[in-house]
Amino acid sequence: MSIAAHPGAITATTYVFAATTDTGDWYVLGLDREYVHDDGSPVGERSRSLALTNSARTTDGSVAMIPLSVAVSERLPISWDAVSWTGDTLAAGKRAVDRAISCLDGRSRG
Repeated sequence: MSIAAHPGAITATTYVFAATTDTGDWYVLGLDREYVHDDGSPVGERSRSLALTNSARTTDGSVAMIPLSVAVSERLPISWDAVSWTGDTLAAGKRAVDRAISCLDGRSRG
């Protein structure tokens, strides 16, 4: 499953532990990518994609992936609408997203 479907090169990644639930350990996966035109030439901008993932396999054998990014070209906002987490688990997930964003921001400056 892709959380960043356009073909640009990946410029930074992060993988941050978020929480343990009855379905296993969940992590925030973050990707920064360059935008490119269909011919591969650079646009000069980047996108950011964030998703929750764990090692559980779906019925088709792929890894579970829940996109969190709503407007990837704007790098924000984050939506938790596809997640049923509440309370401490949701708070832990939000802290993990903040950490993932911080890691990507630090990498994109360097």
